[in-house]
Amino acid sequence: MKKAAHDTKRGMVCGFFCLNNSYPMQKHFHAGYITDIVAQFIDKKDNQILGLLKHVTSFDVVFPNDIKSDKQNYNPVLAVLQNVICRGLPTKAPLLVEETLEKALKISQKTESNFEEKYEMLSSETKLTADLVKELLHIVEPRLNFTKEQYDGKLGSHAEWIFIDGDCKNVPYAKQILQPQRLMFGGGRSVDFAFQSPYIVAEGEKKHNFIIEIDGPHHTANEIKVYDA
Repeated sequence: MKKAAHDTKRGMVCGFFCLNNSYPMQKHFHAGYITDIVAQFIDKKDNQILGLLKHVTSFDVVFPNDIKSDKQNYNPVLAVLQNVICRGLPTKAPLLVEETLEKALKISQKTESNFEEKYEMLSSETKLTADLVKELLHIVEPRLNFTKEQYDGKLGSHAEWIFIDGDCKNVPYAKQILQPQRLMFGGGRSVDFAFQSPYIVAEGEKKHNFIIEIDGPHHTANEIKVYDA
């Protein structure tokens, strides 16, 4: 799986949309591709797999208010790229990527027919499995340890850093899966930390999402007590 290159795709997407709004706008997109040997392990009926694919291929674009669009003068190549992005599909990887991985990893080989070129797993290499693919789609690295300067999240107080760095020290991936200061309830207020499960759940099943609030003096105010409740 190749995760979308944020900066490149932001530039491409921003070139195609015309906004009449007088304020910046944020839009959510999905884009990515899957190599042939990984695709054979993707179970399209597995809601966890489908949710993970949607999660790892997602990115946001913030549009400034001065974007203009001239659909008559689109570069054809960029128009195709924009279409791929907007469809939001984990599509087939480009041949150049497949060829590069074939040479670097030596676990696949190209097969050709009159109508198709594809890459298949070498028979001697059987280490890749469906369970391993699912595990690798969880983009978490427990060995990473961020300092406060390296941490990319925007915190609301020093108490929140003490929580995420100290109280969660036995959960080394907490800094990667907890979203700080997430806007909730229509964007009016934010919560200290939020976790949203990437899995798609069937109707009637519970989704394991939760929020964490770090208590401080401001939580004693009546307005905040109602909000917290």
